[in-house]
Amino acid sequence: MNVESSAELERRLSVLARRNSFKYESEPIVDYANFAIKTLGVSNGTAILEGNTLNQSVEIIYCEFNINFGVKTASEGLATWKREAEAVFNSRKSGSAIEIFKTLGERTVHLMTEMTASSLDEILFLVPFAQEIPNTLGTRCKVARKF
Repeated sequence: MNVESSAELERRLSVLARRNSFKYESEPIVDYANFAIKTLGVSNGTAILEGNTLNQSVEIIYCEFNINFGVKTASEGLATWKREAEAVFNSRKSGSAIEIFKTLGERTVHLMTEMTASSLDEILFLVPFAQEIPNTLGTRCKVARKF
């Protein structure tokens, strides 16, 4: 289906969904770098804007992270989130294939990366959220393949 905008895609998909052709859900996502720069105060966020690092990837891991600050205050939680964003941007700057987005108005982050599942599992135990606010990061990951 060729569409000119996300609004046109939403309109066409909602028509198909009303006809019971398939089930369809959508979430508005926003650019993570702009969020990290403006809201979290990350200074090296422009590294995430430099092209699509996954355009040649055949298989990627898609993860959705739901962020909960636990007993931390909002400012403490946002400080941890800033360190998390800086770690992602530094990974991307050093050559890791990572694309990242944020759900509009929510503490949900979508990450796509090219790495093995076991490598990602190891990394998830070392990230700032796992170290500073344990047991509060909800993670759902799937393998996605280009076809």
